[in-house]
Amino acid sequence: MIRMIQPSDYTCQVGIIICGFGPMFASKTTWAILQAKREVLVGKVLVFKHHSDVRYSSEEVLVTHDGENIQCIPVQSHEQIKQIVEENPGVTAVIIDECQFFDVGLVDVVVRFADKFAIRVYCVGLDLTFERKPWPTTQALMPVADEVHKLKAMCMQCKKRDAMFSKRVSDVTKLKHVSGAEDYTAVCRNCFNM
Repeated sequence: MIRMIQPSDYTCQVGIIICGFGPMFASKTTWAILQAKREVLVGKVLVFKHHSDVRYSSEEVLVTHDGENIQCIPVQSHEQIKQIVEENPGVTAVIIDECQFFDVGLVDVVVRFADKFAIRVYCVGLDLTFERKPWPTTQALMPVADEVHKLKAMCMQCKKRDAMFSKRVSDVTKLKHVSGAEDYTAVCRNCFNM
């Protein structure tokens, strides 16, 4: 079940940083889309994805593994996000998908949005690599966030426990490899070690 996170303040008097992190197939993008749908009811929302995520669409669309989608802005860097937000007065919420692929400079940008512009910022992405090492940007976002939610998948191997980890099941060795079920599976701690 995907839980909609509901900030307690929609007045735009105070910014907030909310993070949703987890393994592959934990419905992170679905979670981001739910937040966007809620936020659009109360204000102006900008949704971003990293330009390298072209798994289901190379267009300006954020797409889940099961095909749900919303319009978004593909960007290459946190500088582009900063520029676009600052060129759009009245933005009340910013959603950033696949935040692990951005440079750690994203952290300063996100903090600036919350502190200076009273924007509600949602950062969504993987918390760990397929080697179970933290992604630097994700790791740096956690301590500055008002809320951090660990999203989980079902273990696709044993189907008995929550999956906390993304396991690479192909021969690809590079760290940053944007893909889906052809290269990754979500597993529990026990199945990761098998």
